[in-house]
Amino acid sequence: MQTYQLVVSPCRKLYATVVIENNEEKVKIFSGEFDEYDSKALRDVIYLEFFEEFFIIQTYTDTYMMDLKERSVKLKFNLNTKISNIVAYSGDELIYASREEFEILKIKKVLLNDKFKEENIANVYLFKDFLIEYNKKEYENEICKLVKDYKIKKLGLSDKKNNDEVKVLFNYVNSDILINNKIVHSEKGYVDRVYLLSNGNLIYSVSSFLFPTKMIYYNITNNKRIVYNNYSEMKDIDINHEYITRRNIPAYIVSYKNNTNSGRILLYLHGGPAWNVIPTYFSWLEKTLKFGYSVVFMNYSGSTGYGEYHYKKLLRNNAKEALADIKEFVKHYNGNDIYILGESFGGYLAVLMSFYENKNIKLCMSVNGFVDYKYLYLFSYSKNVINNYFDLKTNENNPISIVQKNEIINKLIFLHSKKDIYSPIKSIYTFIQESGKDIDIYLLTDIGHYSVSYYKNRERDDIISKFLGGNYYE
Repeated sequence: MQTYQLVVSPCRKLYATVVIENNEEKVKIFSGEFDEYDSKALRDVIYLEFFEEFFIIQTYTDTYMMDLKERSVKLKFNLNTKISNIVAYSGDELIYASREEFEILKIKKVLLNDKFKEENIANVYLFKDFLIEYNKKEYENEICKLVKDYKIKKLGLSDKKNNDEVKVLFNYVNSDILINNKIVHSEKGYVDRVYLLSNGNLIYSVSSFLFPTKMIYYNITNNKRIVYNNYSEMKDIDINHEYITRRNIPAYIVSYKNNTNSGRILLYLHGGPAWNVIPTYFSWLEKTLKFGYSVVFMNYSGSTGYGEYHYKKLLRNNAKEALADIKEFVKHYNGNDIYILGESFGGYLAVLMSFYENKNIKLCMSVNGFVDYKYLYLFSYSKNVINNYFDLKTNENNPISIVQKNEIINKLIFLHSKKDIYSPIKSIYTFIQESGKDIDIYLLTDIGHYSVSYYKNRERDDIISKFLGGNYYE
C-alpha cells in the first residue's frame, strides 16, 4: 500500500490522501485515527485540496468538486492545466493558480456556469520577489494571501492552529518535529507535510531513500505513533550526506554496508536546477544497490538548500560550474565505472558529459533533458528558466552546437516524454540526426515533463530500472 498527497480540511477534523493498494487507486478521507469518512475510486490523481465546504480532486482528465456534507460530487469539469492552489470560489467562479512555468504562477478564472470557460487574470513571478502582474483587477485580496502563503513556505515546513505551531527541521538525514519550538518526535527520512488537527494531534507524511511515503498519526498526549501504511525497509544500507571532491560539493552517498566495492558508481543529477535531492523514495534505487552499485545523489552548484552562494553560482553561467563539479567527480573516482543519470536540467548535464573523454564513463542517460537551450527559449514553457541560467548571446555548452562539430564519445541514451512542453521532443530528434549516430531513445507516451501520478511515474521508473538494474550494462 502506498500513499501520497496528504491534505487537511480548514476545520482540521478531516484529512485525505491518495491510497494505492493492489494496483487500485482511491482517494480516501479520514477523521480521528484513520477512521474512514469517505472514499472514491479514481485513477491518476494529481491534486487534492479541501476548500471551504468542498473537497476538490483533479485527475489527468477531470476535476471534481465534492460536497463534504452530502459526500457527493457537485460538479465535474475539465481544466486546461494542473492546479497548484485554489485561490477563491464564489459559486459561479473558481479561481485557481497553475504553475505552468517553473517560476510563474498563472492565476486563472473558471466560469462554472458558462461551459467552464477559463481566462488568465494575473501572473505571480516567484523569482522577482513575488511580483504580481494583473490582467484584471479581480480577487486581489485572495491573490495577495496566496503570495503571503508562498513566502511563508519559503521559510520552511510549518503549520499553525490557534496559538500552536508545528515545524519540521530537517538535518539532511532525519526530521525533527517541533510544537511551539519543542521537539516532540524525530522521524528517519524527510517529512514533507505536517498538520495540527482539531484534537491537538498531528497527521504527517514521511519518506526516505529506504521506503515510500508513509502516513502517520501522532497522538501527542500519549506519545503514540500510528502508521497507516508500513513498509519493510531496505536493510543494511548506509546513507551519508557528505561534501565530496576538492570542490566540496554536497551529495548523498547510498550503498550497502557490506558492499565490497564492485567499482561501479551511479551519479544522479536532479532537475531544476533550483532544486535539491533530499532522502525521498526512488523506486529504481533498491535494484541498483543490489547489483552492487554505490549511488551518489549530487546537489551540484546551483542547487537550493545550501545557501545563497551555492545557489547563485549557476545563474547566467551556461552550466559551467555544474559541469566542473561533475568532471571533478569523475576525476575523484578515477578507476571506477561511472554511470550518469540526469533528469530535466540534470539530463542536459548528462548529455554534455557524453562529449567528455574519460574511459571511466560507461553510460550517460538523459530523462526529459534538453539539448538546445535556445530552442527551449523560443518554443517551450521553459523560457524564464533558460533566461535565468544561460547567456543566450553565446552557444557555450549548448549540445546542439557541440554535436555539429564534435563526436559523442560516451554511450548516450534518451528517455523522453512525447508530451513534454518544457523540453519538446522535436529538438531531441534533431540532435540525434545531427550526431550521425544510432542513439537509443525510449518514449514515454502518456506523461509530461514531470508527473505526480503513481502509474505514470512507474512507467518511467520501470524503464530506468532496466538500465540501473543491470540488464543493459553488460
